[in-house]
Amino acid sequence: MNSKTILGISLAAVFAVSMLGSAYAVGHLVIDGIDVEKSGRNGVNQSVHIDVGATVPAPTGADYGWAVGTLNGGFLVITSHPTIGDDSNAQPPLDAYHTHFLTAEVSGPNCGTDNHATFATKNEVGRLSIMDDMIWVKNVPRGLAGDLTETGFSFTLSTSGGDLCITGVNTFP
Repeated sequence: MNSKTILGISLAAVFAVSMLGSAYAVGHLVIDGIDVEKSGRNGVNQSVHIDVGATVPAPTGADYGWAVGTLNGGFLVITSHPTIGDDSNAQPPLDAYHTHFLTAEVSGPNCGTDNHATFATKNEVGRLSIMDDMIWVKNVPRGLAGDLTETGFSFTLSTSGGDLCITGVNTFP
């Protein structure tokens, strides 16, 4: 092979990888809006609606999700993490979206500058539904999560040294 062919193949590979990375940076991992409704009997339950930039795909084998902040410093997360593995038999199947209440800290011992999870519920939190570019979680108990806020972020997940690492992709607002 000559150097022009090698350079052309190298540039094509860099372009393909950059397009794959930007596919996560746009589309279903871009949060366009978060709306919280504090309804229910005596205001005990709340619901959240997340608008994203493109149709939410069926879980693809990648580990990612969306988080909505709470006033007590935790997050309601909607996620799929098939390569990380099952977290509980109380959750839907491994290849399905589901919810957790999660707490995290910045710069875990094995996650570098990324956040690492410090606690995650084993049971489904609220009632999740996804249609096109809209995600709803209804009947989220305030006693567990505290008040939801209209702030959040999308993320990818990985593991390192036994820690669950959370890499932010897009924040809202």
